[in-house]
Amino acid sequence: MIRPEDLQGERFISFTQDTQKRQEIDNLFARRSVERELVVESYLSELSCALVADGVRVSIVAPFTAETFARQGAIVHRPFEGSIVYAFRLLLPRNRPGSLLADAFLQHLETERGRLMAEKGIVQID
Repeated sequence: MIRPEDLQGERFISFTQDTQKRQEIDNLFARRSVERELVVESYLSELSCALVADGVRVSIVAPFTAETFARQGAIVHRPFEGSIVYAFRLLLPRNRPGSLLADAFLQHLETERGRLMAEKGIVQID
């Protein structure tokens, strides 16, 4: 388990300033009086993981994205102590039914989400 204090002085890849996630993460570190060296801003967890894999240093990203990069051997990911909540949305057309491919993807996504959440001890908040 990584705590905010463990990242004191670390080179940090952060979300861009116009994102809610950036504000949540910055507020958490501020409440704990932890200073990081912000070296890069990214809008996407995927880019942050790629930068970590290239050695830029550390980041807090969406857990499913981290899991994907870790399975490829590109990064090591650890649980983070703190209440950073990630909400995921899937957009579908309103005026027509989904395709067979989209329906199969949704089923796979739901199965994989449940498996990963159970495996990692992630709690769903409605």
